[in-house]
Amino acid sequence: MLIKIFITILFAKIIQCQINLSRFSPLVENLVKNYGKQTVEQSKYHQIYDFVIVGSGPGGCVLANRLTENPKIKVLMIEAGTVETIAQGVPLIAPLSVESRYNWGYLAEKQEYSCRGLRDGQCAYPRGKALGGSSVINGMVYTRGSKGDFDHWKQLGIENWDYETQVLPAFKRSERANLKYFHKPEFHNISGSLSVTNSPYETPFAKIFINAMKSLNYSEIDLNSDDSIGVGRLQSNTLRGVRHSAFEAFIRPVLKRKKFTHHDQHTCDKNSH
Repeated sequence: MLIKIFITILFAKIIQCQINLSRFSPLVENLVKNYGKQTVEQSKYHQIYDFVIVGSGPGGCVLANRLTENPKIKVLMIEAGTVETIAQGVPLIAPLSVESRYNWGYLAEKQEYSCRGLRDGQCAYPRGKALGGSSVINGMVYTRGSKGDFDHWKQLGIENWDYETQVLPAFKRSERANLKYFHKPEFHNISGSLSVTNSPYETPFAKIFINAMKSLNYSEIDLNSDDSIGVGRLQSNTLRGVRHSAFEAFIRPVLKRKKFTHHDQHTCDKNSH
């Protein structure tokens, strides 16, 4: 137990160092920046690409993975950030990553009815600056949204948002579920790329809370099924207790595809060519 506490504190200190590297010598700065960083070899450029993906957030990662399934298509993915370190993989200290170099540090526009206790009425708006985007700094909670919302959008005339025939199959294709608590198997897949699990640790209060809600006639539900009102345990994007980012799920396994080029720490604008 003491060893686990020591390791957690160590990783927390590493992220704190990532937050403000100006205090340290170049040698220490380089150590902190690259501690636990898995090397991602930069691939060679082709002269012409069929698709250029700007940003390697979850959407960009999935798109690059799917497009490069066709060996004839040349794909370039550009990312301003870099690869995460093992410190970002520790769930307990995930909130600290929001203050690290892996966050763009955006602020929301001044709000009239919220954020009123913050400076200039602006809330922080964390967005990931890394291979994997915000999936490197978020809370790892896996939630698809309400079935009713998707069906409502379809009723409004927005095509391709039918939950049963179009949205759910897309969710299931990406998912590799390993859930030990209550869930509906027909809404999950066990052979996709993105790991979805329950937390390996659960406070005793979780079961007490669930039983209390049941006593009030709320059913125990799978939050990522067709149920939206009830009580249930969260599902998370973790693999063997470690964050499973979009990069680790969708990009690292396909890095060696011959016509896939990926470059981090690069930016572009409308005039880039």
